[in-house]
Amino acid sequence: MNKFTFVLLVVVYFLSLIYQSFGHLSIDNQLVFCIALVSLFGIPHGSIDHVLYVSKMKSSKLFFYSFYFGLIFLYVLLWLYFPVISFIFFLLLSAYHFGESQFHFVSFDISFLKNIFFFVYGIFVISTLIYFNIPELKILSQFNQDTIILDKIFDENIISYAYYVSLFVIIIFKLSLVYFKKFSVSGLFNEMFTLFLINIISFIFPFVISFTLYFVLLHSVPVMFQEFKFLKEDNSNFKYRNFILLLLPYTLVSLFFTFIIFYCSYIQLINISIPYLSMIIISVITLPHAVVMNLFYNK
Repeated sequence: MNKFTFVLLVVVYFLSLIYQSFGHLSIDNQLVFCIALVSLFGIPHGSIDHVLYVSKMKSSKLFFYSFYFGLIFLYVLLWLYFPVISFIFFLLLSAYHFGESQFHFVSFDISFLKNIFFFVYGIFVISTLIYFNIPELKILSQFNQDTIILDKIFDENIISYAYYVSLFVIIIFKLSLVYFKKFSVSGLFNEMFTLFLINIISFIFPFVISFTLYFVLLHSVPVMFQEFKFLKEDNSNFKYRNFILLLLPYTLVSLFFTFIIFYCSYIQLINISIPYLSMIIISVITLPHAVVMNLFYNK
C-alpha cells in the first residue's frame, strides 16, 4: 500500500463515521466538501503547466499561452454547439489522462499497447464512479434545463458493460505485466487494492464525494508529487515552500475567474446553470492540461 492509498483509506474511514452519524449529506454539503478539496489540490495540480511545457519543449511562453488558450477557446465553442459530443470527449480524454498519470512509469515494448492500457484503466475508473451512482446522476441531470441532455449518457447497459469489460481487461493487463517482469508482484497487489478501494468509495458514497476522493487523493496529489520531484531534480535547493509559492499565482487566478463566472450565472448574466458551467470549465481546462502532461511524461 503506497502513501496515497493509505491516506485515501483513512479518509474513507472518517467519512464513513460521518455518514453513520448524520445518515445523509445534502448535495449542498457535498459540494462544499468537493469545492474545498478541488480548490486546495485539484486546481493547483495543473497550475504550473506553463513551467512544465516550457522546460520540456524549450519553447517560448508566448507560444505556450497561444497554444493553451487556443485549445480552451476551441473546446468552449464545441461545448456551445455540440454539448453531448463535448461531454463524451471529456470522459474519454479524462480516462486516458487518469491512466497515463497512474502508470506513466510502466515500460511497454509496444507503445500502442501502452496507450490502450492507459485508456482502459481510465475507462474503468470513470465507469466505476458512474456505475454505482447511475440513479443519483440521472436525478441530478434533471435539476437544470441545460443538463437534461446529458441524461442519455448515463445508460445503465452501456455503463455496466464498460465497467465489467474494463475491469477484466485491466486485470489481464496487470497480470501480463507481472509475467513479463514489467511490473513487480508487490506493485500488482497494491494496484489490486487500489481497484478495490475505487469500487468501495463508489459504492458507499454519492458520486460527488467518490469522484472528489479519487480525483484529489489518487490523481491530483500524486501528480503534484511527480511535478515536485521533477523540479527538485532540476534544482537541489528546491523546497516544498518554493513549490507552493510556484503553484499559488495561477491557482488564485483560476479560482478568481471561476468565481466571477459562477457569479454571472447566479445573477443570470450568463444563461447557463452552475452545474453545467462547472462541467464546461473543468473540461476545457483538462484538455490543454492533459496535452501538457502527455508531453511531460513522454519527454
